[in-house]
Amino acid sequence: MERKMRLFLCIGAVTALLLSIAVTGVAVAQPEQKGNARENIAKAVLSGGARGESYGAMKEPNIVVHTGHGFALNEDGGFHVLRINALRVRRINPSDIRALIGGNKSVEDIRAEVEKGNLFYRGHMRLGEYHYRLDNLSVTETNGDRRFNANVVGPLRENADTNRIVGSISITVMRHEGIWIGDGELTMTEGEYEGEYRVLLDMLPPRQRR
Repeated sequence: MERKMRLFLCIGAVTALLLSIAVTGVAVAQPEQKGNARENIAKAVLSGGARGESYGAMKEPNIVVHTGHGFALNEDGGFHVLRINALRVRRINPSDIRALIGGNKSVEDIRAEVEKGNLFYRGHMRLGEYHYRLDNLSVTETNGDRRFNANVVGPLRENADTNRIVGSISITVMRHEGIWIGDGELTMTEGEYEGEYRVLLDMLPPRQRR
């Protein structure tokens, strides 16, 4: 009876914790196989942490840390409209959740383990009329300024799995004359927008890192 009560308390704690930190970007990887009753409980907990998405189509909650729009300027005086979104996600492995539920850990131990979920970044870019994915996105911070670097993958097309790297982008987000701007470089190695660009963006204030 005591073990059942502990199990229910752990499940409730994990569910509440996942829901409470979802706004900071909790991502739950989809389990590969069906399991026993306890695994099904874990699936239910994980689905709740994914903002109510169905288990088969579970999406990764995220939080936007950078978003901006502006222009990519080339040396010839031409330019293209540019939009950038950088997202922060925290991933939790379902097998780790099952282990926490099945173990004899306290609520405090479960909370500490869940908050150790791996933090990573991903992003999206629109250049001109084409959409691209930002892969291997890294974010560093120095003296209040943030710099992010990423590979440009795409262009993205409907019903197509594109993993071709077609460029790179590096942007520093900073305050300038009372507003947030993004200043950097974009290199496109192939495609319609091939070339070197100076990037200038009007940015929303960045979210604090956690």
